[in-house]
Amino acid sequence: MNTYDSNLQTLFIYATDGSFISSKKIVESMSSIYPVYGHRYIGRKKYQGDRVQVPTLAILDEDLDMISNIDNRNLTSGIGVFDYCYAYDDHISYWEFLNDTIYTIKDNKVFPEYYIDFQKNKVPEIERVNREIGEIIEYLNSNSSWLATGIRYVQEDINDLWFIFTFQGNMNIARYNKESSKVSVCYFYDSKEELKFQYFMKHIEGYIILSAYDPNDEESNPKLLVIKF
Repeated sequence: MNTYDSNLQTLFIYATDGSFISSKKIVESMSSIYPVYGHRYIGRKKYQGDRVQVPTLAILDEDLDMISNIDNRNLTSGIGVFDYCYAYDDHISYWEFLNDTIYTIKDNKVFPEYYIDFQKNKVPEIERVNREIGEIIEYLNSNSSWLATGIRYVQEDINDLWFIFTFQGNMNIARYNKESSKVSVCYFYDSKEELKFQYFMKHIEGYIILSAYDPNDEESNPKLLVIKF
């Protein structure tokens, strides 16, 4: 079990019982790192300003030393998400804030793999092109009742692609079956209004793990809910 402290630029390694094993210092300036196949890591670099062309991602070896930057992707803002990457076997899925495309990483490059078509509910392209990130977020908040966006927590196996997105103020779960091309979408809510779902989802062997909190007690700890899907 690993946890990365971006301020200390250090990866801390723990046993499953929570006991500390070791730590590794990283030389490159990374906002987060994600373990992938072959004892390697994908690192997301720290934003250094509009005038500095910084590659978004880098490949690190098991000692957290730089192997290479990932080409054809540069940071354009300081806004990002920590859940930007998912790996199973030797396949890597990658996604970005407010982007409706899910990518894959091959041969040190990023390639489009899935396009999520929200149709009339997608953010208009003219808004994406002509507005800064902060303006787009403000625009989305003012139109949250009909715009779908925020693809995150993408997970994939040999049969399905899973992810969550926001629509009409709800966190929605989407499942795409690769063989049938069938898409299933649902959202969860508490009819008693005792729980509110947070922006988190994990799919493990047919089960969905969600996080929820008590909206009437903001100081209470979140709960994990396990649901058969």
